[in-house]
Amino acid sequence: MSLLSERMRPVSIMTFQCVDDGEGGTDTAMSVEREVQAAIVIEQNAVVNIADHKELSRSYTIITPKGTGLEFHRVIRDEKGRCFRVTSDAADRYTPGGASFQVEAVSAEAIEAVPEKDSEEGEVK
Repeated sequence: MSLLSERMRPVSIMTFQCVDDGEGGTDTAMSVEREVQAAIVIEQNAVVNIADHKELSRSYTIITPKGTGLEFHRVIRDEKGRCFRVTSDAADRYTPGGASFQVEAVSAEAIEAVPEKDSEEGEVK
């Protein structure tokens, strides 16, 4: 078993759908499109200024078997429930055909879940 295959873990490629919220509007529901194996590696930590405060920004590399075909703006959820938004295309970084292992890589950023609203008060929990 190679070091790369030891780092691979199951992840879910998510899809989004608009659903009726029961109050005349719509909400976005996230569901699993398919499951794949991937290695998620932190690439860089940086402190960035957003408006008048500083925030930690992390970028990641997601390595998947060749042919997975992750595309820009897809969302991946790992086994710990963390979500990542793909910020590149798999067609840009992949191993050549003669390599002994066949993988492709994309850049990604960690994203936070939208806070849930308290149904009675309308306040964010």
